[in-house]
Amino acid sequence: MAQYNEAVLNAVRDVAATGSRLQDLDQEAVLQAQKIDAVSFAEASAQAHYERGVASRLTAMDARQAVLLERISVLQLDGQRLSQAIALSKALGGGYRDEAPVELRVR
Repeated sequence: MAQYNEAVLNAVRDVAATGSRLQDLDQEAVLQAQKIDAVSFAEASAQAHYERGVASRLTAMDARQAVLLERISVLQLDGQRLSQAIALSKALGGGYRDEAPVELRVR
């Protein structure tokens, strides 16, 4: 009986920890989207300055690199979210399906 109680407590602990991590990752995804918007704006501005001859090509390329790095961060974050969704499903016995699955978006 003690082993069963311990297994149940461990499962509840796993579900709570994984659910909490998923919420944190969802919040990070919102912040990451805001970061991408900001660096995309900066990239567009740098590109416009380059096209008008006000800035160098290097400046425009640096701005583009910042956007690419932030998009890589989104992909890494999506991978973490998928891993946590799998861990949550496992902690719930393998039959759990979230109503809103993790979306992978191509930007």
